[in-house]
Amino acid sequence: MPGRLGFAQTDGNGQVFVNIVNRNQVARIDAQSIASYLRAHPRQKPEAPAQALDWSHESRLPNTAQSNMALFPLGADCTEPRALAIDGKHGRLFVACNNMKMVVLNASSGDMVTTLNTGPGTDAVAYDPDRSMIYVSNGGAQGSLTIIHQDQADTYAVVQVLPTRQRARTLAVDPSTGEVFLVTDLIGVNLNEPGSIGSLKPAPATASFQVLVVAN
Repeated sequence: MPGRLGFAQTDGNGQVFVNIVNRNQVARIDAQSIASYLRAHPRQKPEAPAQALDWSHESRLPNTAQSNMALFPLGADCTEPRALAIDGKHGRLFVACNNMKMVVLNASSGDMVTTLNTGPGTDAVAYDPDRSMIYVSNGGAQGSLTIIHQDQADTYAVVQVLPTRQRARTLAVDPSTGEVFLVTDLIGVNLNEPGSIGSLKPAPATASFQVLVVAN
């Protein structure tokens, strides 16, 4: 595939979505069509190489591959899409961007539904379908968690910006409880290396790894 890839998400209906960080795009891959194509083109001999579809250069894609992948441009509203989550039921993609924005896309057409503000150092986004909540972790500055409520498929609102910890930018959601987990550590300096004030290199503090738990 072209560019630097981020996260992959599936809608449960044979479509796979991947954010392409350095191209400001989201790719939609039709896994069902790919499976049909591969079944129709089996290996001629067991030792023959496996069939592969190469999308690294769109201009060279054969017609059979063109229909299996679509690229959704994100435009100026989203630079460096860092993370991706999906609402498979309503067909909506949540793309967390490096310019302190989260954009909502129509998963079928790629059309932009809305844009919401997040925070610096965004690196992950998660969706809790049972509670209609979206969480964006921002590890820059002092650290924060942007909490967004999905009122309906095309209506969203930021309900809280929760202070967390610096560098707390990786997250997961427990779908059974709605709890959000973030991880981080503390940064100090490595005093074992030579240097003076202003030249010491930052380094994670020993045994400072921690898990932050956010409950509803």
